[in-house]
This record gives sequence, C-alpha cells and structure tokens, in this order.
Amino acid sequence: SPHLQEDSAVESVIKQLFEHSGDILAQQYAGSQLVHRIDTYKKVTPAWSSQSREYVATLSRY
Repeated sequence: SPHLQEDSAVESVIKQLFEHSGDILAQQYAGSQLVHRIDTYKKVTPAWSSQSREYVATLSRY
C-alpha cells in the first residue's frame, strides 16, 4: 500500500528530512528558519503555538 500510518518510523524520518531541508532553504533565502511545518498544515498543534512561532521568527529577522 502506498499510504503510511501516521505513527510509523518511516513517516517520522521523512518529516524530519523535509523540515531539515526546509530550514536550510529558509535560512539561505530568508535569513530565518522555516515557520510553517508539516504539523501546522495537519492542524495537530494548537493555533497559538504556530502563531507564537511565527512571531518569534519575524522578530528574529530584525
């Protein structure tokens, strides 16, 4: 089956690879780490958590 379970080790490794490469690209082009992570798109984290991360990233740019 082409679908992975959400708790599988393979999914965890893939998420970490995407987040790491996203952080590198964001650092290179925007000067800060990636703000929107996979969890923010899956709505797993509370809204206040992702918003506070965005504020910290924005402030760290200045």
